[in-house]
Amino acid sequence: MLDLGTGDFFFHIPRCGGNYTIRTAKGLRKNGEKLPMSHFGHKHGSPLNTTRTDIRRSFTIIRHPFDWYLSFYRFRIYKHYGKRNMDPGHHLDFFIWKKAGGKVFSFDYFLNQVAEHHPWGYVTEMFCRFFPFVTTFLWLPEITTTLPLLLTDWGYDIPIALPPKPKNESPKDIPAKCSQSTKERIMHTERGIINYLYNINVSKNGEPYIFNMEL
Repeated sequence: MLDLGTGDFFFHIPRCGGNYTIRTAKGLRKNGEKLPMSHFGHKHGSPLNTTRTDIRRSFTIIRHPFDWYLSFYRFRIYKHYGKRNMDPGHHLDFFIWKKAGGKVFSFDYFLNQVAEHHPWGYVTEMFCRFFPFVTTFLWLPEITTTLPLLLTDWGYDIPIALPPKPKNESPKDIPAKCSQSTKERIMHTERGIINYLYNINVSKNGEPYIFNMEL
């Protein structure tokens, strides 16, 4: 959660453009003045945030559920696997490996385990924790276009300086293949959120919403 200091907030869903957006926000100015923003870390839509009365409007960034799983799987292996004494730090890690230095399970196995333990969709559950706090959704693949549009529309000084794209933290050379049946299974568990995102694929009050939900 990032407080821009003007009643505007960014809710950071993990693996959904947070570092890029936070670096963009660090360069924001309003009426020529740098903003006294505060980074509250990952609150995950916690009850703490419901007590705030200064949230005027807010945005978050989302990505297609299947792409989220792919990014998460590769990121966790790249960042955490093999580190000395590094035990799983996220409960989904147990579907990737049992302990540091141990066997890495396949992406296919990972997806099937997630579907087994989260029959309503892990990404659906995660997104829904944020949605009550969010007024605007941006679509990750088009963030370099929609983020400046949103911030300009909200009255921040232009031009909006976008940072360079970050170093890829989910290397594509980490094997991550799955069968068509597994992909269909995980898409089925996430069907509720996918349908919802399709339904809000519109512009509202001139604010950028999701532009494209195709994988």
